[in-house]
Amino acid sequence: MNLPNIHSTLLILMLSVMAAPLEKEQMIITVDQMERQGALFYFQNEPFTGNTIEFYSNGNVKSSGRFVNGSREGEQYTYHENGQQASVRSYQDNNKHGKHLGWWPDGNQKFSYYFIDGLQQGESMEWYEDGELFREMNYKNGKEDGSQKMWEADGSIRANYVVKNGKRYGLIGLKNCKSVNDEEGFTAIKY
Repeated sequence: MNLPNIHSTLLILMLSVMAAPLEKEQMIITVDQMERQGALFYFQNEPFTGNTIEFYSNGNVKSSGRFVNGSREGEQYTYHENGQQASVRSYQDNNKHGKHLGWWPDGNQKFSYYFIDGLQQGESMEWYEDGELFREMNYKNGKEDGSQKMWEADGSIRANYVVKNGKRYGLIGLKNCKSVNDEEGFTAIKY
């Protein structure tokens, strides 16, 4: 299905919604109709339940998502102005939860993250626009854990270290993660 058909379908759906009375769960509004109060999103002074959509000036969809009682829920989508999907992010009770994927305007992958209850978990990867790997990090309960690697755009190593028990061991940029302690030799720097 191409984007003009999606746009037309969404526009017809929105016009239908505006013409007929709907249950809260079936509402579709534009993002600019919501008001953010703290972590929650409101529509007409009530926590919003329903779907949102936002468009670029060229008519292409910019973003879409679902809200329940003012909280982001389920998958939220963003798109580049050229129609290429920019990201898909998953939420549970307004917390990042599950796989988050992103793409550059040309379709190359931009990032891949995983969250549990709002905290990064497991492997996290990011790429430069040309498709070369930028970062390969690992997380446990939202904190760096295990092997961490970063590269410059030319492919040279920017960082290569391991985090164990909250301490970094290895290289960050041109600096060694270890500090010299005259009495005990090398010790890892806590971060």
